[in-house]
Order: sequence, then C-alpha cells, then structure tokens
Amino acid sequence: MAKPLEGKKPMDSCLADKSVEDLLLLVGDQDLGFRVEAMNQALSIGFPEIYPVLERAVRNDGNADLRNGAMEVLVRFGRQAVPALIALLRDADEEVRNFSAVMLGDIASREALYPLIEALRDPDINVSHAAAEALGKIGDDAALLPLIQLLEGDFWLQYPAVVAMGEMADSRAVPHLIPLLDHELLMEPVLKALGQIGDARALPHLLKVLCDDPAKHIAAAAGAIVAVVEKGDAVAKDHLVSSITRRGIENLLRHISSGDGDGKVAAVALLGLVGDKAAIPTLLRLLEEHDYEEVVKKAITGMAFAATTLEEGLLRNSQKVQAVVLCLLRNLNGKVSVDHLLSLFHQGSPEVQLEVLASLAGTTEPEVFKLVESMLENGSTANSMTDMAAKVISRFSPDRISPLCNHLFQSADLQQRRVAALVAGYAEADIFTDHLSGLFGDREVLVRLEAVKAAGKWKKKEFLPLLVSALSDEEELVRREALFSLTEYGEAMPVNRVLQQLGRQDERLDYEIIMAIGRIGRTEAEMTLVDYLADGGISTRLEFAVIEALGKIGSRKGGGWQTLSRYLGHADPDIRRLAVQALASIGAGEFVEEIAEATQDRHWSVRAAALQGLGRSGSDCAIPCIAAALKDPDVMVKKNAVSALAETGNGLAVPELAKCLADPELVKYASEALYELGSAHLSLLHALAGGNEPLLLRQGVLSVIGKFDDEQSVRVLADLVKNDPVEEIRTAASHALILRGGRV
Repeated sequence: MAKPLEGKKPMDSCLADKSVEDLLLLVGDQDLGFRVEAMNQALSIGFPEIYPVLERAVRNDGNADLRNGAMEVLVRFGRQAVPALIALLRDADEEVRNFSAVMLGDIASREALYPLIEALRDPDINVSHAAAEALGKIGDDAALLPLIQLLEGDFWLQYPAVVAMGEMADSRAVPHLIPLLDHELLMEPVLKALGQIGDARALPHLLKVLCDDPAKHIAAAAGAIVAVVEKGDAVAKDHLVSSITRRGIENLLRHISSGDGDGKVAAVALLGLVGDKAAIPTLLRLLEEHDYEEVVKKAITGMAFAATTLEEGLLRNSQKVQAVVLCLLRNLNGKVSVDHLLSLFHQGSPEVQLEVLASLAGTTEPEVFKLVESMLENGSTANSMTDMAAKVISRFSPDRISPLCNHLFQSADLQQRRVAALVAGYAEADIFTDHLSGLFGDREVLVRLEAVKAAGKWKKKEFLPLLVSALSDEEELVRREALFSLTEYGEAMPVNRVLQQLGRQDERLDYEIIMAIGRIGRTEAEMTLVDYLADGGISTRLEFAVIEALGKIGSRKGGGWQTLSRYLGHADPDIRRLAVQALASIGAGEFVEEIAEATQDRHWSVRAAALQGLGRSGSDCAIPCIAAALKDPDVMVKKNAVSALAETGNGLAVPELAKCLADPELVKYASEALYELGSAHLSLLHALAGGNEPLLLRQGVLSVIGKFDDEQSVRVLADLVKNDPVEEIRTAASHALILRGGRV
C-alpha cells in the first residue's frame, strides 16, 4: 500500500506552508517519514507562539497522532515547557494530568520535582503512576520518602515506585525494598532495584531467593547478586562464597542449561564469583554456543585451582572448546603434557594450533624443536603462527638455535630472513647482534621491518645508530617502526637525532615523532617544538600534536608555557581548549591567572577545560572564578564548574555548591559533589541548614546531611524538626531522619 506522501516532492522544501497541526501529524506518524524536518520546523516557531496549539492537541482525544506529536514537541522544548506542564499537572482532566506527568519525566527537570511529589497523591491512580515513573527519571533523593510511602499502597503504584528507587540507586531504600521480596508480582523489579543500588545489606536476602525460590527468578537474583558483590568489597564476596548453598549452585547450573541469554550471562558470572569447580563442565559446554566465550573465560579464570578440572575440556570433540581451554590453562599455570599438546597440534584447527604453540613456549623437548624448526624453515604458515613458532624456538639454548638462525639469516628466501629477524627479536640479543644489524640494509621491506622491531625489543645501544638511519628508510612502514623502536629506549633515546627528522619526511611521520616525544616527556625537546610551531606552515593536526606534547613535557623553565599562553587566543576553539589543558598539565597551580582568563572564552568547551584545570589547582583564589561560572549560559560549563569546586577539596567550595542546590539543572550534581567532599565540611552544611537561606537550598542541604552517619547530624536534624519555623524544613528534616533510620 502506498504511503500518503509517496511520489511527492521532498517535504523539507514546502514545510513553511504547513500549519502547526500538519507539522504535529508529521511528527506523530512515523510512517510519513518526515519527523525530523517537521520537529525542527515546529521548534523554530518558538514556544510562546506554538504552545496554545500544543495544549489543544494534548487535549484532543480523537486524534492520537496529533496528540503524540504535540507531546514529543513539548518534550523537545525541554525546560521552556516545564512551567506550562506543571500547570497542566493540576488540570481538571485526569488524562491531561497523566500526559503532563509523563512529559515532565521525559524532560527530567528538577523544577517539576515537588509538583510531581504532590501528584503522587492524585485521586487518579494513573496520574500517580506516571508521577512515580517521572520521579525515577529525575532521580532526586528528595522524592525517596514519598516513593517509599507508595510501597504500602496499590500494586499499580508499588511497581513504578520500586523501579524509580532502583534508578535513584539510594541505599536508604534497601530496608524498605527487602520485605517486598515476598511479593510474587514485585519480586523481579525489586531484585533489579536491589542490584542497581548495590548495597551489601541485601545480599543475604538475594541469596535466599536464589537458593529457595522458583527457578523463574534465578536470572534476576543472580544478576542482582553479581551487581552487589562487584560494587562491594572482599567481605561481600566472602559472604557470598560462605552462604550460597548447593541448591543455589544447582539452580544456576540448571539455568545455564535451559535459560535465556542475559540470564545465562548473570548465572555464569555468579558461578565465577563463587568459584565452584564443579561448574566447569557445564561452563565448557556453554562455550559451544555463541556469545559466551568471554564471560565463561572470565568466570573460570577467577576460580581457584580451576586448572585441575579443565583438562577434561581438551578431550571434547570441539576445536573451539579445546582452544579456549588451552588459553585458560596457560593463564592459570595449568600443566598439559608435551605429548598431549603435540597430538592436539597435529589434529587441531589453526586456532588450536596457535594456542598449542603458545602453551609450548618455554618447553625445551626435542620433539618441540623439530616441530617449530620445520615450520620456520618451511615458511608457509600464517604470520601469526610463524610469529608464535619464533617465540617458542627462541627459548631454546643458543647452541640449539644458532645453526638454524645462521642459515636463515643468510638465506636467499625473503620469508626465511624475516623469520630470522623474528627469532632474534625473541632470543637473547647478544647471540644475533651482528646478524641482526646486517638485516637493516636488507633489500626486502618486510625483513628490514622485523629487524627494526627486534632492535626496539632489545634496546641495545649498538642498534641506536641503525635505528636513527632507519628513520630515513625509503619505506614509510620502516620509518614509523624505527621511530616506535627508538621510543622504547626511553631516556636513552637520541632525542636530538630524532628531532632532526622533523620536516624532512611526510606529515604523518612528523606527527608520530611529536607524539613520541610527548610520551617520554623529554624536556630538551621543548625549544625545538616551540621553534617548529613558530616557523608556521604546519597543519592543524600537527599544531595539536605539538601543544599536547608541550603539556606532557611539563617544563616550567623553558618557553613552552609562554607559547601555550599565546595559543589561548588562537582562532580555533579546539586549539584554545588544548592549550588550556596543556597549561594545566604543566602546573595548574602556577598558571591560575592564565587559566582563569580562559573561563571567559567565547566557546563553551574552552571554558569547561579551564574550569577543570582550576579544579585541579586546589588554589583558594580559583574558587571565586569557578563559582562565577555557575551562572554560565551553557549548562555543560555549569556542570563542569560544580565538578571543579568538588575537585578542589576546599571548604570554601561548600557554600558555593550549596547555592547550586536551588538550581534545578545543577542540584543533582551539587548534591553528589557535597557528599563527595565528605564529613570534614559537615559543620558548614549544618550551619546552612539552620540559616536564613532560600527554601530549596535548605531542603537540598538537609537531603545531603541525611546521608552522613554521624551523631551531630542527627542532633541538627532533630532540632530542626522540633524548632524550625518553616513547615517545609521541618518536613525535610523529618524525612532525612526517617530515611537514615532515626526516630522523629
């Protein structure tokens, strides 16, 4: 059936002629195919002008596409739409209230927090349901107690409340969620929520579900237990190992055999944490299915003494299982006889053969030498196999491998000379120094390339002149590898000789040289790099590389920092940002003034980078500059300002962060930052909670105080409950006490 607009001219050429209702229909009907263009056109109209039409469409019960389109557009307007949607949250029509709660959740602005908390008591249960879901998306812990109170009511409200608490991941919800594990219909969401929260107090209850309850909850319980243990410490893992029952392990094994994908992954991961070797046969069978190799390998690797049980996998008629088992045994220092390994090699796939060779490295049996000698002389195997064979044979004594390598070094065959360089790279360099040096002048690119790689591995000073000369090799691959090999020499690298190559080859090699200098941080390269920049005529990519390298060199004595300061005025915002980051790397505390100036840059990313640098400086004088950025027009800059204040670790940052608790865009980040600053600054928060600050600020401070487990906070909260003249503050203090287990 033809689509309504099939065969017509592109819609973006005539959208200007469309009414707002037409645009909403295009947004609301995916089959029409012009959602993006219609959305952009609707947003360009402006919120005050378009809102009356949007409200009418939301109230339209007869046209779902029109209503859906209007709701999508309202959500895209974001914060601009929040006041209007809060008004609709109190509308006489319960359907309109419901849609408003849904949209406020999608926007997730804290401005809607308290109106949505009120909506939890809406006479229409669907509105309360939508409000609970919306509060979960906003994630502000001020909603935690009202959501907990929903757990005592209707299932239709319990479910979104549980989901919301999981999304909030506040550990204070755990004691209220645990009793619901006896509720059959709520068990799955409760298990998921407890896993998202990750509090170890839930572990005994999760294990009870795993060990005692019907099999249909095994996957959810396993996933939650893994999440809790991975977020916890060694005590949580010890409790898991000591408390899980045989029935629980059998439930996991049964689920691996018959469960679905995600459930199997969780069960495998949990068995790995438990470390039960009896699970290994079941895990090995799972390797024959797709998508489980990595999780099985991780699980078995974590099991103590797993190697003693793994060899059974080598008897399976599966090349994939054999290859994985060989890899695992090697990682676990398991032992497989040489005869068995050789048998597997001769019967196995290339994947198995490669793992066998890796397992034979370090073995000096004559049969192994004969095998790899034949492979290397033949030269017909894949590069990965040849490389591994070279590694194996290099472990034999010099008198065993010298005759073979002497022959290979002098061979007329390209592949054999390349193999000679490979073996030299893995063997003791002293044996083959002269031979290897001769390969630097080989006529074949691949031979020279392997010789250069081998010289980089051994870092012998005799190879330095050869590597420097290789920087001028006719082949780019060799030049690049010579550079990489030279950087392996670290402090011994001849920096000046390397720098002489700048501008002599192609741009890609210049880039690699500059990046290598930055990696090893050699200060004597600083002025050469500064001059390289001053000469001009280089690409933006090379400018980036030099600026980054100057930051990594970190010299405070040379002229690099002055050059970086000049680049703060560059036309390209990406370069200005990189210059700020480089100055901060050299010493954020020493360049506070220069970095602070960049907080006024016209591009948001430069301002954000400057704030990050000021945060690392730890300087008292940086606090006012960072605090000023809390009023920046760009929300990303404001979020970086909050992070920077927290990173200073300075008590002067506490009042500034507290002010952000009244900002709907920043409250979540400010609350987390204040908590991260720790109890050392609690007295400042206590003073703010009892002061004459704005209501939202005091409520936010009380929420933060309630997370700390100390007696002084209990006394402050109790005093506010009893004596504060503001009802909202008494309520907030009471909530904080209840959530931390105190009595009002």
